[in-house]
Amino acid sequence: MAPDTVRARAHDLCAQEWLASTLRAYPAQAGRCLHDEPDRFRNPGGYTLRAALEALATELLGDFDRRRVAAALDDAIRLRVVQDLGPDAVVGFIPLAKRVIHAMAAAGSLGAAPDGLALLDSRVDELAAIANDIQDRCRAQIHAIAERARRRSAFVPERVQARRAMASAAMDRAPQPSELKGEMP
Repeated sequence: MAPDTVRARAHDLCAQEWLASTLRAYPAQAGRCLHDEPDRFRNPGGYTLRAALEALATELLGDFDRRRVAAALDDAIRLRVVQDLGPDAVVGFIPLAKRVIHAMAAAGSLGAAPDGLALLDSRVDELAAIANDIQDRCRAQIHAIAERARRRSAFVPERVQARRAMASAAMDRAPQPSELKGEMP
């Protein structure tokens, strides 16, 4: 079999197994929903997770471009943070990659030498570090959004009351129709 074919099969198997392992961490019904519908419009969460893990598998088994890794991780992390998972659960899919890679190596389907396995392990560790940074930024953004919403919810009623008071005061100062009779030509 050609090296490109072996590499492509290893990539596909890695992405599929990683996705399956990740979805097993979800409640059964949610995992099925995220897995079963591949359409990005009917299942944006499942599509995002699938696309991110495929991109990450490509980078793990390929060149490992940090920009592409960060972009794929950003999508997956944002999805999992918005799902209101705990901090460990948000990045919990990263260590699963190591398990999948080691299982594939043990089965002989990875086609990597032992030193290649150490390289893949170090790449997964780097993924974890990048994922933690992204998670921290994402949680800070969500906290800032929530804080602005809290301030806005307190500010808007005060502002509405102030406008009502100003309108009422303006109505009180306005000449009454009976006062205008003498001024009319």
